Amino acid sequence: YAFQDALGMNPASYLRTARLNRVRDALPHATSVTEAATRFGFWHFGHFATEYRALFHERPSDTLRRCRAALAA
Repeated sequence: YAFQDALGMNPASYLRTARLNRVRDALPHATSVTEAATRFGFWHFGHFATEYRALFHERPSDTLRRCRAALAA
């Protein structure tokens, strides 16, 4: 309950959000979305993509594409 009171989310949600942020940080250096997702323990890619989009308001593939375009420029 203290975790919920302090951060406004349960420990599982906190860890999932932290892992999703790590995937987002890893995408510019990954060869694929799958590589970045599995590196941080996401094995069900449908659930991963849904959670990623809910948090960041874009698909992971869009993030990867945007990052690659920025690095190429």
